[in-house]
Order: sequence, then C-alpha cells, then structure tokens
Amino acid sequence: MKKIYYGWFVCFGCALLFFCTSGLTTNAFTIYLPYILKINHFTNTQTSMITTIRSLTGFVFMSLSGIYYRKCSLRLGMVVAGLSTAMGFFGFGLSKTFFAYCISAVFVGFGYGVGTMVPIAMVLEQWFGSHSSKSVGLCASVTGLSTLGIPSFLTKIIEDYSLKSAFLLEGVIILIMTTGCFCLVRNKPRENNLIEFYRTDVDNVDEIFPKKISFINKRDWILLVPVMLLLGGMTSVAYSHLAIFMVSEGIRSEDAALIITASGIVIMFSKSLYGFMTERITTIRCNWIFGICLVSGLTLSCFAGSNVYHMLFAILLYSAGLGMTTVGLVVWASEWTNEDTFDACNQRFQTLYTASGILFSSLPGILADHFHGSYVPAFIFFTLSAVLVIGFVQLIYYRKKRLKKFCLNDRKSIVSS
Repeated sequence: MKKIYYGWFVCFGCALLFFCTSGLTTNAFTIYLPYILKINHFTNTQTSMITTIRSLTGFVFMSLSGIYYRKCSLRLGMVVAGLSTAMGFFGFGLSKTFFAYCISAVFVGFGYGVGTMVPIAMVLEQWFGSHSSKSVGLCASVTGLSTLGIPSFLTKIIEDYSLKSAFLLEGVIILIMTTGCFCLVRNKPRENNLIEFYRTDVDNVDEIFPKKISFINKRDWILLVPVMLLLGGMTSVAYSHLAIFMVSEGIRSEDAALIITASGIVIMFSKSLYGFMTERITTIRCNWIFGICLVSGLTLSCFAGSNVYHMLFAILLYSAGLGMTTVGLVVWASEWTNEDTFDACNQRFQTLYTASGILFSSLPGILADHFHGSYVPAFIFFTLSAVLVIGFVQLIYYRKKRLKKFCLNDRKSIVSS
C-alpha cells in the first residue's frame, strides 16, 4: 500500500486553522449580529463597529505579518493566531459592554490577519512547490463549509440556551481545531527528514531557465494595487450584500437564504476545482473560464429582478467563478514571482484584498440610498470591476507567455549554434 505523503496532513492542518480564522469569523459571524444588537441594546452603529474593528485589525496585522513570521516560525505563528481567535470568542461570550466587544474583536482580527492565507500559502509552498495551487484550493474551500449548517446550528444554540453559550462553545471548537493544526503542521519537509513534493511545470520551460525572473515590475504595481482592491470588492463586499440585494429586488428572505446556502456549496467546489484545473489546463485558461462565470453571473443578477429561478442561476454562476478570486491570489503570486519574492508578493495581494473590505464596505449602501433603495447600481460597479480585474491579470499572463516563448527560442538558438 502506497504511503500517504505527509504534506497532505499539513494541508489538512492548515485547513482546520483557515476554517477557524476565516470561515467562522467572517461568513458564520453574521448570524450573531442581530442577537448582539438585541440582547445588549447596542445601536446599529455600535454593532457594525464590531465587525469594522475586526476588519481593520486584520488589515493592520496582515500588513505586519512579514515581520511577525520573521520573529517566529510558521507553525508557532499559526497556532498563536488560532489561540487568539479562540480568546476573542471567549471574550465575546463574557462581554457585557461595547468596549469589551471591541477588545474581543481585536483578538479575532489578529487571528485573521496572521492566521489565514499568508502563512498557509508559505507553508504549502514549502511542502508542495509548484503543485501548491491544488493544496491551497483544498484549504480555501473549507470556508464554504461555514455556510452549510453552521448558521442554523448557532441559531438553535442561541435560541435554546443563550448568546453566551454559542460564543463559548465556538471558542472551545476553535481551541480543538487549533490543537489539531499544531499536531499536524510542520514548517518544512527537511526539518522532519522528509522530501519535498515533486516539482514540475506544464511546458518544462523552468527546467531550462530556472525561475529567476519576476514577471511583474514596479510599473505593474501602479495598476495592481487598485486591481486587487477592486477584486476584493467584487468578491467579499459583493457577496456579503447578496442577501440584502435579493430582498431589495423583491425576493423573499427565506428564498434568499436558500440561494446563499446553495452558493456556499458551489463556492466550496469552485475553490477546489480552480486549484486542480490550473495544474491540468494552465492558469491562463482557468482565468478565462472562471472569469466568464464571474462576469456573466454578476451581469445576469442585475437583470434577474424578483424571479427566484433567474436569480438562483445568476448567483450560482457568480459563485462558480469565486474560486479564482481567492485561490487565484496565491497562484498568481507563485507564478509571477521567484522564490525570493513570493512571500512578499502574496502578502501584498492578501493585504490589499483585506483592505478592500474597509474601502468598499459602505459603497453598496451609499449607492442604494442615492438610487431609491436599489442595489443594482452597486452590482453594475462590481461587474465592471470584474471585467477590469480579469483583463489586467490576463495581460500579465500573456506577457509572461511571450517572455517564456522568447527565452525558449533563444535557448534553442544557442544550443543549435
């Protein structure tokens, strides 16, 4: 019987942490907000400030994650991130004042900032090399699980027992999963007398020309910064406003909830599929396939109106393309840089993606107030953002393709001479 490569256990450990620091603290956390508002008699502004502080803290610490992981190992840093997230949920459970909730949000934000895709991508790059996109896709897909049954389970705990019980129970679950991460994750294969996963490329160009060239330069960053911000807007901000968008179009809340649940299933498969497909049919083709799904889904949602089936088809099509907007960040950073610059590039991408939540989170509401309660203008903006993002990313890939072809021809001419 063939022995299972230990890197897959590392991948599973990373997935446990990512489920806690991202899935439970973002997707599933929205279920708590109405209860926090009602039970603690907070204002709407105070309630929304809790998530704002969490997002802002996550952005700050993600910006500093490079310094953080130079001071401690990846494994230790990830475990501390998980423990901080658990402490935040314990804090939520024991909080009785707005200030206490804000302090707890800082702990959760720290866990999100240094315990999500930045360290996970670095660990999986060490274990899987050029095959890391597959493992990153599997890790990222676990966030979709947070929309499947978790909100209903938490609602039942809150209704049958208390808000405090739900927070404390989730804190215990996060502690258990963080322990699993600690037991499974290892920094590098060589530290444990293991070998790295076999490296290979589709066209074998890198075997002739070792990966020493970075395909993005300083001028590219002038456009990459707004592009990554727009990417985060059309992903996290647009998705978080799907429910209110559908309700404003005349769809019942119950139907909107079912559509969101179905989209969570599609997103889970989309993230896994993107990682697998980039190794089978090249990333540039995957970007076209997933990008067309994104743009088509967003466009159709603007015209679906109150028709439930039309909206369902549009949202599922949009969700099918979301694998590119999360896993793609790591894949692009890996393929556009060399080994020395990958970590810094990936950190920048993830930080800009997080910053978009702060920058664009209020935009749909502002546009809706201006256009008599309609969220269609906001989703038109997200559609145009998707077109710009895909166009610029593909331009970089085509430039990379031409450069590789030039290098290969140059190598052949040298050999023939």
